[in-house]
Amino acid sequence: MSVEHLSKRRDFLLFEEQMQKAGSPSGEVLIAHLFSETLLDRIITKRLPGGAKFLEKGKPNYAQKLLLAEALNNLSDDVAQSLTQLNKVRNQLAHNFGRDVTNDDIQHIGSPLAMFGQLKAQIKPTDTRTELGIALAATCASLSAFASAAEEGLPLGSVKIANPKIRN
Repeated sequence: MSVEHLSKRRDFLLFEEQMQKAGSPSGEVLIAHLFSETLLDRIITKRLPGGAKFLEKGKPNYAQKLLLAEALNNLSDDVAQSLTQLNKVRNQLAHNFGRDVTNDDIQHIGSPLAMFGQLKAQIKPTDTRTELGIALAATCASLSAFASAAEEGLPLGSVKIANPKIRN
């Protein structure tokens, strides 16, 4: 499953639309966090027998959902690492009033993913807001590939994160 395929998925188009509406870097992190949590829910629902019941009755938090998706062997290590960092940044923003997204935050979220480096090389961002968008898009596009594989009943090994192509 390639990133080009993902870019045509309605859910990822909705993600891109919502990101454009975000009024701040903090808002972008919150949107990416919510989108990624929705994708984790989809993975758990498809891969875990009784997953929907578990989500409804157990009310797991983001970190628990991420750990479960990892335990079910439904994420690559780099995507899991990126999502762990996204969750840390989101929690810091939510619990420290006035905190801003830093360049270190962006690097921690994006650097585990090869796609982040590839997109940075193509786009050549000149500001941290653009670089944050790249990190969040790389994270969510990669996770979306794993969610799609789960929904189609494909094994983890079938997910291929292709060299991204920038759409105009």
